[in-house]
Amino acid sequence: MTVLVGGSGVGGAAAAAIILGVVTSLAAVGYLVVTRNKTVFRAVTVVAVLVIGITATWVGVVNADFTDSSGAGPDSKVTTVATTPTTTATSAAPTAAPTSPTSVSSTSASNIATETTTREVRLDRPSGIDLESSGTKGRKTDGATGGIDLYLDDFNVLHANGGDFHKDGGPEAGARARCAEAIAAQHNAEPQLLPASPGMQYCFTTSEGRTAWLRVKHSALLSFDAGYVVLAAAVW
Repeated sequence: MTVLVGGSGVGGAAAAAIILGVVTSLAAVGYLVVTRNKTVFRAVTVVAVLVIGITATWVGVVNADFTDSSGAGPDSKVTTVATTPTTTATSAAPTAAPTSPTSVSSTSASNIATETTTREVRLDRPSGIDLESSGTKGRKTDGATGGIDLYLDDFNVLHANGGDFHKDGGPEAGARARCAEAIAAQHNAEPQLLPASPGMQYCFTTSEGRTAWLRVKHSALLSFDAGYVVLAAAVW
């Protein structure tokens, strides 16, 4: 009979003890059969063999109680391996695309064409002013000649170097377009004017042929000695 014993340590020893006890017990029974005529000797021998077999079997069973289902004995060391939890990386929320800056619309070409840059000028009689210069007060002169664009004579009459005046009406912002049209068509042409009433508006041409505009802001022409007029004027 071939017996395969597996395991090691206490588990293996217990199995061996049990097998030894069983084999010894079987040997004792066999011996009884063989020595049945020798009563005393047989009895003593059988008892001794049975004691050995029972003892071996008991030792195997007791030792087997200390063996757990995995085959590890009481002296076996259990090694605990710490497991590292797996962290699932959460993808970051996509960064919102920067909002495009609000574009600031530039002034349209039509609005630029109607814009005016006016300045206040004063003409005492008799005096004239070059509107293409930065002056704001007229100087003594003998007429609307040379670089003089506007001239106020001794009789409170206003003259333009570039030709006639053209009566204008409407807001200052649209004066440039209106004046260009009026001068080209020679609308409401007046060779000279008496700027006696505030609010009067006229278009004219400068000594350099540029489009110009004026509005009477204040008039003090009734004075016999010191008559003057204050104008708002623009040149394009």
